[in-house]
Amino acid sequence: MLFFGILHVSGANVQISKKGIFAPGTRNRIVTITGQPSAIAKAQYLIEQKINDEETKRARQIPLTTVVN
Repeated sequence: MLFFGILHVSGANVQISKKGIFAPGTRNRIVTITGQPSAIAKAQYLIEQKINDEETKRARQIPLTTVVN
């Protein structure tokens, strides 16, 4: 589900920090979710699910290596 899908399905307002703006001491962008408690919970769940899906996808990719003889 893409970002706008999460907004539509959850009914929450989701803001993501601009590229290069990270949570202190991390390389993670800041996500702010506002709205009704149930909408916030749904948006948070959907975002976490998307992150987990992407991490799983990246872990499955076979790294390209160079064989040197």
